[in-house]
Amino acid sequence: MRNLLSVLDVLAGVVLLVLAAAEARRSRRNALLAAAAGVAWLAAPLVPALLLVHRPLVLHIALALPGRRSLTRQARAALVLAWAGALIVPLGRSPEWMLMVGAVVAVEAARRLPRARLHGGSTVTAGPALALVALSLALPGAARLLGVGGEAAAALAALYSGLVLAAGLALLTGVLLTVSGHETDAVIELSEGTSAETAAGLRRAAVSRDGPAERAPLLAAAELLETHAVLQDELAAKVEEVRASRRRLVDAVVVERRRLEGALADGAVRYLDELADTLRELNREQARSSLLPVGVGGAGPGGGKSAPAASCLEQVALCLDDLQMLAGGLHPRVLAQAGLAPALAELAARSPVPTAVHVPDVRLAPDVEAAVWYACAEALANVAKHAQASSAGIDLTVESGTVVARVRDDGAGGAAVRAGGGLAGLADRLSALGGQVDVTSSPGAGTLVQIRLPSC
Repeated sequence: MRNLLSVLDVLAGVVLLVLAAAEARRSRRNALLAAAAGVAWLAAPLVPALLLVHRPLVLHIALALPGRRSLTRQARAALVLAWAGALIVPLGRSPEWMLMVGAVVAVEAARRLPRARLHGGSTVTAGPALALVALSLALPGAARLLGVGGEAAAALAALYSGLVLAAGLALLTGVLLTVSGHETDAVIELSEGTSAETAAGLRRAAVSRDGPAERAPLLAAAELLETHAVLQDELAAKVEEVRASRRRLVDAVVVERRRLEGALADGAVRYLDELADTLRELNREQARSSLLPVGVGGAGPGGGKSAPAASCLEQVALCLDDLQMLAGGLHPRVLAQAGLAPALAELAARSPVPTAVHVPDVRLAPDVEAAVWYACAEALANVAKHAQASSAGIDLTVESGTVVARVRDDGAGGAAVRAGGGLAGLADRLSALGGQVDVTSSPGAGTLVQIRLPSC
């Protein structure tokens, strides 16, 4: 057993020195730590003061992989505890202290193991190396608490040397993976931050590398991230500009509709009302001149009605009805005056399909009210044209800053948002205001058009 222990001791020290030589190509700090650990391990039989110094040194290398310049609070705490035990020998020999340090390191190893499976490179060896270091730190404390002695103590000493050897081999494997070009850990370590933070971290990591070949990939990655961040900002600004432009277009359409509705009411409708009054007066004049009772349309000299005046009145009435419907479709006056509830009720009353309306009596932003009204009008128009429905309904709720309008029918179903169709145009108009349209329509099961829109 003693021969095995001697061989393991020598191998562990040699592996640590080889690790130092390999790390010299990448990180001078880690190379110095590994060299110091190897020297302390091999010199410990001759210099008892160095007996425990290898522990924090090996732990520091394991925590520094892959290429970390800054450690987490937990990692720093583990190092402080390990150095305290190495420099204060009675403390370092305390079973409770060794078990506590081993537990802290084991927790850090467990945190890194999932990332090792995901990212590869030297990250693969960082977690296992820490786990081996944690075992090597806890093993002597557990043995002392259990009172192990004799041959069992020698076997545990060999096991301890084997754990240090295995940890050194794991660390050396990680360094060789790095040198062979599989290293991506500097990026992986920083990927949880923002693009700017990651780029800054990569530039700091590049400064710590010794040669241009090691610095170039990190600097290239940093430049790529910075360019990507600039492009993202530009794209976000363009998207916001397009969104604002579309909203301005929607607002302009609403304003134009209101202007046309007002122009019709103050212009053509008023002129036709005046024409109707003139025709009625003409009827009365004709009736008085013929000395006959004045009927609804007046009467001619032979007891018949004044056909031209009556015909003109009928045509004027039809024109007035058409203009009022057009004005109401452009921008219903009741919507501006009383809000969605009466406007949607009026819309349902004009629909050829019997339509139930459940709308709370609330006022919303004018552009939101207009968008919801036009969306419901489009959906009801589709019901009348295509659904072959016997009934329909409009339900509206306002919840958590969102207006939700549902237009349903019991018709044939099979409706879908198709390019160039009315529902596609409706979806485009609502998206300009941050809204969306969802259509649920199974054949034979009717259609549900759900309209969602921010309430402000």
